[in-house]
Amino acid sequence: FVECTQVMWEPKDAETGLWYSEFLCELLPRLAKLGPRPIVLNCGVGGLPIKPEQLAAMAPGLRLAWHLGGAWGCHGYTLKYTKDLQVESYHSLRYRRAYDYYREFCPELLGFPMILLEGGVDDVGDENKSGWLARGTLDQYTDWLAWYDSELMKDDQVLGVTLFKIGAPTIWKSFELEPVVPWLREHWQKAYGREKPGN
Repeated sequence: FVECTQVMWEPKDAETGLWYSEFLCELLPRLAKLGPRPIVLNCGVGGLPIKPEQLAAMAPGLRLAWHLGGAWGCHGYTLKYTKDLQVESYHSLRYRRAYDYYREFCPELLGFPMILLEGGVDDVGDENKSGWLARGTLDQYTDWLAWYDSELMKDDQVLGVTLFKIGAPTIWKSFELEPVVPWLREHWQKAYGREKPGN
């Protein structure tokens, strides 16, 4: 059973943003007849459009995606473990810049859900050199994750982040989350008062 399907793209200007919006308006009603809800954009780190002309051009397609029970997605990575909100507003918290625009010009989109489909620490996407294991310590990473979680909790429209990655230890080694699992469990218990999700 497929509940959601991704419709990925990163419009680079107003013209391609308008094209993407028109594409969504054609595709999404057909997709809805098949059952899955859309997750649109799904941009990589630093790829979510934030220029006003891009966001204005995409608004009709985003409205339709929300009307059909969907969400939009992007990646939420820090490049350098910073907790500087200005810096992170271009990276792990980039979605806030888009919502800031919609707050003023398209307030009807303020509740449109955001899913951070990947997140963590990345630099240039090198599977062996860009992840937290290659560029920091466990304490450094968990400290940043605790801060990031506290920031995400301030934004009701954010449904969550999927930390990248766990399992398949021979690939994307510098991103491996296995050493972080004990901290994640403890953080979950302290922050949310439950043994694990679903209990």
